[in-house]
This record gives sequence, structure tokens and C-alpha cells, in this order.
Amino acid sequence: MQCDAPPLQAALCPAAPLPRGAVRPARGAGRGGGEGGVSSARPAPPAARQALQRARRALRSTGAMVKIAFNSPFAQKDEPKKEAAEALVADKDPEIATHGGENSSGRCLLTLLGLAFILAGVVVGGACIYKYFMPRHKVYRGEMCYFENENRDRAVEPYFLPIAEEADIREDDNIAIIDVPVPKFSDSDPAAIVHDFDRLLTAYLDLQLGNCYVIPLNTSIVMPPRNLMDLFAKLATGSYLPQTYLVREEMVVTEEINNVSDLGIFIYQLCVGKETFRLQRRDQIMGLQKRSAENCRSIRHFENSFVVETKICQQ
Repeated sequence: MQCDAPPLQAALCPAAPLPRGAVRPARGAGRGGGEGGVSSARPAPPAARQALQRARRALRSTGAMVKIAFNSPFAQKDEPKKEAAEALVADKDPEIATHGGENSSGRCLLTLLGLAFILAGVVVGGACIYKYFMPRHKVYRGEMCYFENENRDRAVEPYFLPIAEEADIREDDNIAIIDVPVPKFSDSDPAAIVHDFDRLLTAYLDLQLGNCYVIPLNTSIVMPPRNLMDLFAKLATGSYLPQTYLVREEMVVTEEINNVSDLGIFIYQLCVGKETFRLQRRDQIMGLQKRSAENCRSIRHFENSFVVETKICQQ
């Protein structure tokens, strides 16, 4: 069989099979052959030898190009396999797995502790805000109707005047704070009144003048906090509207108080930054007669089942 191919491929063609019974000459026969004999094979012509060398060089260069062309893809494919193998080894390594689990548990514990501290801060902060900024006591509103004593002995039917006020009664602090609004049917002044049952003091803040007046607490007129709370609780329902009378008391300014910090926190909050004076009942001052030149203001309020008119006079 002949190989009709170009010189590059002709070198790659397989040798033609020998006829049956023929013997292939030895490799070294062409160069000297057997012992004392002369080789029967012809030397290859120079053109064929050059073609064979060119073919070998072409094969070498072609093989190198193939290697360069295919090295990069296989190398890129091998890198993920190496990483997967390293990860698999790390997963199978008990020490690495143990350290990883400990780190994860530590992070979870720190996260839970942080959340617990945040929740505790929110609860404590909310309690403080509620305690200091929200109203802690119920404010009662009550109304009474009263008639003046001048009409009491007359045959005509008495004319009742309404009076309303709000009370913040703090039984734990032993304090009663009375807010007297602007009256509708009398010429008395609006006021804020503090009854301190621990210090046995009463403070009047005349909201029209802006002056503060302090006097010893009159327990015969002002009910204790518990009784006062019961009275306003009945008045707040609207079903209890007593028709009562008016009691008058007259006070005289005796001296100015320069430091109100010694009067307790509640009276201090009421009178701080205002002109504050000490009062005394006129009937307790011996020889003091009422003078026409006195300037008197009145405040009508109730801390009992009757209405009180407190007249404050200043020379």
C-alpha cells in the first residue's frame, strides 16, 4: 500500500505490510548490517530526510502550541477543585470544626446579652419617664352651690352661687393642691392653694396679683387628704351637689419671706421667684383694728362641706 500524502503527513503514515514469508531487514542493516556483510537497504535520499526533519520540527512546535492552548483552561478548572478539596478537609478536621462552633456560640451569646441589656434599658427608661413626666395622681373636679350669710336670716329664699375647683390630692405625700379658676358670679381672685399636712402650712398664690402668702394650716377648715378625696370623689359624680353656706376669714400680711426653700418642696415650687409674705389671722392679733386704707383681696374656695372666703389685707 502506498501513502500519497504531503511530506509532513507522509512521515506519519504507517509502513506498508510485507508479503507473507518476507523478512523485515534489521535496524542496523543500513549502516553496516550483519557480520561481514553489506547492507541491502538504500540510504534515504536527502530530500526525504529533510522532509522528515521538517515534519519532526513541525510536530514539536504543534505539540507545544497544543500544550499552551490547553494548559490555561485546565488550570482554571483545577483551582475550584483544589478549593473544594481544602474546604472538605477543613470540614472533616475535628479541631477546625470545634473552633468554628465555639466562635459561633460566643457570637450568639454576646448578641443575646446585648439584646437583654437594651431591653432592660428600655424598660427602666420608660419607667423613669412615666414616673417623672406623666401625671401620677388623679385630678378631681368638684362644684358646690352656696349662699351668703347675709341672706340666711331673711324670709326670702336664698340665692345660691356656684363655685368650682380642681383638686390634686396626693395621699402618699400628705399634700392637697387646689386650683381655683376665675369665678363667674363673684369678685374673688383666681388662685392656687397648697395644703402641706406634714409641715402644717398653707400657701395661697393669688394668680391676679402674682403674690404668694403663707399661713399655718387651719385643720378645723381643711379636711385631711383621705376625707378630702372622698368629698371630691362624690362631687365628681355629679349626683352630689350640696347647697351650703359661706364662711369668712380675714388675714393680715405681717412680714416678707425672703427664702422659701425652708417651706417644703411643694410650697417652694408654688412660690419660688414670687414675692412671698407671711400671714396671720386678724382675730389673733391683739389691738389690731381694721383700717380703711388697707388693700384687701379675697379668694373663695372649699376644702370641706362649706365654702370659705379668705380675705388677705395688706397695709
